[in-house]
Amino acid sequence: MLSRTPASVNDPRRCALRSGIRIAVTILFAAALVALGCDRSPTRSLPSGRFVVGDAGHAVELLQRLELMSGTQLARAAALAREKIATCEGFEAWCPGEDSCALLERLSCRGDEPGLDEAYLLLGESDWLFGSELGEGQQLTARGRTVGASVTEVEVELSGLERRSAMSLLLPAERGPGPFLLSTDQTLAQIRIRPDGGLDIASMVSREGWASQLFQLKSELFLATALKGNWELAVYVPDEGQRIPPTAMALDFTSRTAAVAGMDQFLEEVMQAWPIRMRPISVGEWPGVCLSNLQVMPDLLPCYVATDKALVVGWNPLSLEKALAAGEQPDGGEESRVVLHLDRFPLADERLAGASGADPDVTPPAYPWQQIRISGGRRGKGYRWQLSFASGGAG
Repeated sequence: MLSRTPASVNDPRRCALRSGIRIAVTILFAAALVALGCDRSPTRSLPSGRFVVGDAGHAVELLQRLELMSGTQLARAAALAREKIATCEGFEAWCPGEDSCALLERLSCRGDEPGLDEAYLLLGESDWLFGSELGEGQQLTARGRTVGASVTEVEVELSGLERRSAMSLLLPAERGPGPFLLSTDQTLAQIRIRPDGGLDIASMVSREGWASQLFQLKSELFLATALKGNWELAVYVPDEGQRIPPTAMALDFTSRTAAVAGMDQFLEEVMQAWPIRMRPISVGEWPGVCLSNLQVMPDLLPCYVATDKALVVGWNPLSLEKALAAGEQPDGGEESRVVLHLDRFPLADERLAGASGADPDVTPPAYPWQQIRISGGRRGKGYRWQLSFASGGAG
């Protein structure tokens, strides 16, 4: 049985929660620079192993931006990389074949390595090109370039990965999920994806795992017979005193009646396993329920409502209120996408730190951009994403 006593503000888990947003965006930056790809020319073969080549002048500008995230591992790596290529015109690093070397350790000015000739030809007018073999028949490649003074664009391609994999929820289908359903007002991060392999929730949980034992996964909701195949996640700027940012997820359905029946069945199974209680709520015109007596995480009072388009599950009632707030949806995109509003992260960091009792004199790192947008879908036998890192008038 899980403890129902809220963790102390001095609990190490609280420290992790305070830094959660910053860690998430650091991981995103690292992934964008170390594991992205786009192979524009199938007639050319990429070097084996892992490699990066590019123009040192533009790369130095990018690395200087990353160094703004002072105190992070990414900033330290960026500073070391900048020192290595500061006097170069071109740069390169290569870990061929099964070589387990660290790419950063191999970074140097452009040399006469014949094995990288094809990489330089594929570089074209891009500022840098990265490639990596992930496994048997799996290739990850990326190219990036700076547009003007405020935008960095990266194009990514991943080939050879099966749609039924550990990443299946993040592998976008060729057809997009349509516009955001949840409010875009004061979001820190918003994700809307139509997974290429569908939204098979039951297959994502191990049959031997605690979730399977706890819930038994019998409801029609987990069998996904009522779901449309899209999922959306929105994380909002926390209010003063909140220790967890308001968070909500939407699952599009094909039939509201079937989706509500599946959720009701699922909640009955939860109540049989845990000594929790349900109480009815409504957000606007939409009815739903909250689960009480579940004090295992800060501010946790999970609730759901069924709108006319989706089941919306919130961390607590406030999460649902923010997610279903009336107003315009300025994002009219149709494709699977992620939007991060980094210009709102400092305020979120400040409020989370204040609520958890963090040292007020500790200055959080700056963020190199104001906004990051990622969109993509399946292209032939692979997946392709477009990333835009914007500063200045990012909106």
